[in-house]
Amino acid sequence: MMIFLTALATIFIAEMGDKTQLLLVAMAGKYKIPHILTGTWLATAVLNLLAVGLGAALGSYLDMRLIKAAAALAFFWFAYSTLKEGEEEETKKDVKSRFGPIIAIFLSFFIGELGDKTQLSAITLAAAYTNHNIYSACYVFLGCTLGLILADLLGLIAGVVLKSRIPAGILKKLQSGELKPDDFFQPGTARISHYKTKDGAELDAFVGPDDKVYMGRRDHYDNRGHYLNADKSLLYLSDNTMMFDFVSGSSYAATQAELLAQGCFTMEDYAEFDALRVGVLAQFEQVGQLLFAGEPFSFTQPDAAEQAVVVEAQDKQESRLDEYPLPDPAFPADELEQNYGYAGGDLLPLSRERAAELLEQDLTVYMVEAGENPAMVFDRDDLMEQPEGMMFAVSREEWEESQDF
Repeated sequence: MMIFLTALATIFIAEMGDKTQLLLVAMAGKYKIPHILTGTWLATAVLNLLAVGLGAALGSYLDMRLIKAAAALAFFWFAYSTLKEGEEEETKKDVKSRFGPIIAIFLSFFIGELGDKTQLSAITLAAAYTNHNIYSACYVFLGCTLGLILADLLGLIAGVVLKSRIPAGILKKLQSGELKPDDFFQPGTARISHYKTKDGAELDAFVGPDDKVYMGRRDHYDNRGHYLNADKSLLYLSDNTMMFDFVSGSSYAATQAELLAQGCFTMEDYAEFDALRVGVLAQFEQVGQLLFAGEPFSFTQPDAAEQAVVVEAQDKQESRLDEYPLPDPAFPADELEQNYGYAGGDLLPLSRERAAELLEQDLTVYMVEAGENPAMVFDRDDLMEQPEGMMFAVSREEWEESQDF
C-alpha cells in the first residue's frame, strides 16, 4: 500500500500545472465530457503501462543510482524546455481523426504526455519499487494512473467552469492564443446607452474598475462582466462617474435647476456633459436621451447673477444637512470615534439617562467601550448595572425612524 500511495502522490504533484493538464482545460470547451474522460483515461493507462514496463526492465539491468541520476537530469531538461516553450508561439495543430473525437483526444493526450516529467517519474518509481515483483508493479501502475487521472480531473473541472462563464467565441480565441489579457475589460457597472454608431452598432456605457466612464459596442459585451476589447473599440469618456448617468440614465422627475439646487448635480457636471455632446459623442447617432421633468437636457453657461443663486441654493441644502438632530445634544456626532475609537459611523452617542429614555421607546441601545466592539443592552436593569463612565449609543437608522427624530 505504501508503494501505491507514494506513486499516487508523486505523479499527482508532478502533473500539477503540466501542459497536459492545461490541454484538458482547452478540451473542455471543445469536446463532450464522456469523450474526454474515455480518451484521456485510455491514454493514461497505455502511457503508464509503457512507463512501468520500461522502468521494471531498467531496474533489472541498470544500477539504481544511474537511473536516479538520469531521471534528475531529465527533470532539469524538462524544466528548461518548458520555460523556453513559454516564449514561443504555439504552432501545433489539433489532432484530428476520421475515427472520431475519442481517438483525437487519445492521440492528443498520448503525444502530449509521452516523455513528459510525469512519465519519467513513473519510470523511476517502477525501477525503484518493482524489483521483479508483479504485485509491486501493479501498485506502481495503479498509483501512477490514479494520480494522473486525479490531477487531470482538476484541469477538466477548470475547463468546464471557464466554458460556463466565458462565451464560446471568446473561449475559442483564448484556446487558439488569439487573445491576450490586455484584450479584456471587466467593467464594474454596465448599462444600455443612448447612442449607436453610424453603422448601426448599439453602444453600452460602462464604469470601469478604475471608476472611469467608458462606452463600447454591445456585441462585444457578454452581460457577465467581460468586454472583448481586442479591436480597441472601448472609448474613454470621463473620470466623472456622473457622466455614466448622463449617457445611459432614463429620466428625473425634477428639473435640471431643481437637481442643481438639491446638490444632485453641479454646474461643472452639466458643463462637462455639454462638452461631451458636442465633442466625442457627436460621432454617434443618438437613439435616446436623459429627461428632466419631461424635458431634454439643455445647457447655457450661467452669468454671475445666476451662478450666485445656484451657489446660495446649494449652501442652504448643505446647511440643512449640517442641522442633523442628534439623539443626545450633550455629545457631538463624532464622540465615539474621537474618544472610544469606534469609526463605524452607524452609531450615535448617548448618556445613560438618554439611553434609558430610548429603551422605553423600544429602540436598541448599545454600550461602547474603547477598543471593544459595541454590545447590545438587554433591558433597563442591564443598562443601570453598567459601570460609571460607560458610553451608550443608538443606531443612526433606528434613530431616524424614531418619533423623536
